[in-house]
Amino acid sequence: MAGGRAQERTPGIGGSLTLRSFIYGATARVTLLKVIDPATPSYPSRLRPRSGDRWVVVQLKVRGLKGQWTDVPANDGQLIDSLRRRHKAFPPEYGTVEPRMPPLGLAPGQVQVGNLVFELPRKAKLRTFRYVLVGGDTGSWDLTR
Repeated sequence: MAGGRAQERTPGIGGSLTLRSFIYGATARVTLLKVIDPATPSYPSRLRPRSGDRWVVVQLKVRGLKGQWTDVPANDGQLIDSLRRRHKAFPPEYGTVEPRMPPLGLAPGQVQVGNLVFELPRKAKLRTFRYVLVGGDTGSWDLTR
């Protein structure tokens, strides 16, 4: 479901969705570029997942289309595993896998690429990535393909 409207299709890795923020009256194109599973930290390199867990990276590209796209993707990204557990992204200031996805303020035509990092149990299988805008659309990407 995307903001009360049915999502036309569920893209996979490499797919894009146009999402709307009703709060800011803005629109952006969000593309899930790749998934790195397991991911290795790049900064600081001594950081590691907890015992029994792994890090998974979802790399996004966000392009502003209409209005000023103001958002914090780390607050909106969710990974859902095969047991339907929801995993939240690390905060953008938490150093893990570069390039990190910063808080966004994109004018139309501006683009930002960055990584969201999640910690999941080693045995968890990826199912879905969701981008849930407070006061806006929700986009879902199928990670099982």
